[in-house]
Amino acid sequence: MNKILNNSVIFIIVFLGLLGSLFAASSNDVEDVYVTFCNDDSMAESLKKLEFGEINPDLPFEICINIENRGGVDLPLMMNFVDGVMTSDGQHIACKDETASKKGFSSFVNFVSDKEFVLASNSKVTKKAILKYPKHFSGDSFGCLTYFIGEQTETKGALNVLVRKANVISASVNGKVNVKVKFSKSKVNNYEEIVKSMGNGDLVVKQNLKSDEVYSEILVKNDGNVKMEINFVSDIFSEDGKVSSLNGSIFLLPGENKVISSGKVIPTFSNGDFDFKTKIGYRVASDLNSEIKFEEFSKSIQISKIGSVAIVTGSVSIFALIGMFFLFVI
Repeated sequence: MNKILNNSVIFIIVFLGLLGSLFAASSNDVEDVYVTFCNDDSMAESLKKLEFGEINPDLPFEICINIENRGGVDLPLMMNFVDGVMTSDGQHIACKDETASKKGFSSFVNFVSDKEFVLASNSKVTKKAILKYPKHFSGDSFGCLTYFIGEQTETKGALNVLVRKANVISASVNGKVNVKVKFSKSKVNNYEEIVKSMGNGDLVVKQNLKSDEVYSEILVKNDGNVKMEINFVSDIFSEDGKVSSLNGSIFLLPGENKVISSGKVIPTFSNGDFDFKTKIGYRVASDLNSEIKFEEFSKSIQISKIGSVAIVTGSVSIFALIGMFFLFVI
């Protein structure tokens, strides 16, 4: 038994050692690669971040890239452009995954020269790409130039690990702003059902079949070409007054959509009927002085029309009254 355990431990140590050396080798290889932007000749050796500033759409802009291999081994390099997103603190730009769909910056840029090549040891090459935003695009745009060792996709496929480096690119595009926010009914999951309601708009009242909670939802989509700030207030009223209030803010990139939900209540006969009211305000996220537009939605439900919860709760109330009656009789 001890011999088996010892052999197992030795195997694990050897395996981890080989795995560690595999990661170390790939990581060291890409660490020998240095990339700078040569759009400004005077800063070609130090420009690791490219900021275009304000530019106009429908015009081509060249991206000049210097790639240097300071190591002693020839490297099979792959380069790619991916979308970037501003971090929640507004201070940094994060690069999306290599397999992420190209929706923003990365869909507007193309390499002029090969993006897969072998970079000889102790050598430097220059590559070019062209960035061109469509006429309809407007607002801030972020992207990343990523580079990594091409062989990693073969040697590490089973581990699904990719060691890469990246340089950030940003631009502020002065296109024609198109503000268009669309509202629609949210989808129904297999654990919920639609509650019959009366009112206006695409607000949907649902009941969770597991928890018996009732709530409202509405799907908001940015069909425009600029990032939108969405603020909302969702209130629930019973005959006794407000029983729930939920508010918040979300941001939607062009083409994105999100569900806005209200708080949750468990209806009973004692509550009476419920009114669900949601007010949504939206504006261009990058312009705090832009006009705020508002939309209001409301739906009402009758407790007598909700079978499961109301009947169960009602039955408990009736039995409780009967119990109290017998108590007083006795």
